[in-house]
Amino acid sequence: MSWSWNPAILVLIVILGVLYHTLTGTLRLRWAVAVEQPRISQQMSFFSALSLYFLCVGSPLNIWATQDLYAAHMVQVALLTLVVPPLIYRGLPKGLLEAWYAVPILRRIVRIAGHPLIALLLFNMVMWAWQYPPLLDWTLQFNVPYTIGTLLAMVTAIFLWWPVYAPGRLTVAKGKKSQGARQLLSPAIEGPLNPEAQMIYWFLNFDLMMPPTIYVIDTSSPFYTVYQSMPHLFGLSSLADQQLGGLIMGVSMAIAYAIAFARAFSHYDMSSWYA
Repeated sequence: MSWSWNPAILVLIVILGVLYHTLTGTLRLRWAVAVEQPRISQQMSFFSALSLYFLCVGSPLNIWATQDLYAAHMVQVALLTLVVPPLIYRGLPKGLLEAWYAVPILRRIVRIAGHPLIALLLFNMVMWAWQYPPLLDWTLQFNVPYTIGTLLAMVTAIFLWWPVYAPGRLTVAKGKKSQGARQLLSPAIEGPLNPEAQMIYWFLNFDLMMPPTIYVIDTSSPFYTVYQSMPHLFGLSSLADQQLGGLIMGVSMAIAYAIAFARAFSHYDMSSWYA
């Protein structure tokens, strides 16, 4: 299998890398909001995200995902939605998100698409729709629709992670119960969700992904005609490939959401239950 040196992909990655270097370097002191110089670990995180993105869309993984294996498709989706967005956020120095958030048009977009309930529904609707057999079969027959699907999944995933990495101070409501649910339902949210709201948020995300996961795994016949018509790599039958893909989807999301849940729980103020 060969690597895809698609000029458009390479140009996009180079532009993003140059933008990051410029915005956090020479232009860092020109923002209205003070932007810190990125640490080495932050630079490594951001450029790891770019490298993983290229791995997903420019390596043999993309060929396997589009021509051979449903399991490879789910590995690609897991990396683009559960690994790349957090790496991007962790790669941004303090103050950069605040500077972008101060731009009125960006602020309006993020306040809508980045609202926890909207972000949750958008991401899961895209994931549900993309795994719908007729739709995935159709996108696999053409390069452009499948590329749009990968970009749409990653963009909605970036908004999915926004309520956790949004600029602002993490607030912990002491002595008050059920603040998490109230914050999720609030029409206007500034800053990251509090720990209780984050735990509810990831629990809901996990629940919403269970139906399509079970749908793909719990079957006696394969759904995706494109993968059935391809040679079976690694000795996998079409059914085994589909079930393995569903397992990858379920396990990867369970691990990612469990880590995010545990991170929120580590900041949770247990004394609120005894106030």
